[in-house]
Amino acid sequence: MLNTCLLIQNLKDEKTANALKQKLEGLGFVANVNINLAERTIYFEYATFRDMDLVRSELCNMGRIVVVPKRKSISKRKSPIVHPN
Repeated sequence: MLNTCLLIQNLKDEKTANALKQKLEGLGFVANVNINLAERTIYFEYATFRDMDLVRSELCNMGRIVVVPKRKSISKRKSPIVHPN
């Protein structure tokens, strides 16, 4: 199983969270759905990348805005130039 955590922009209350959880669990190909209201995230497990796409589509159809979290930028430093003597 694959797992992921999505940031949902307009996730505000327990009622909405419960509705989302029931809807995702009802899809049949999603397992272990956990919602964190404080962080506005949904964690779940799925079997294929196609399942992930279907979950994202379903969330959009339900009026939820899925935000792709920014990746931490990796500083690319030039290695020091060493001159042979």
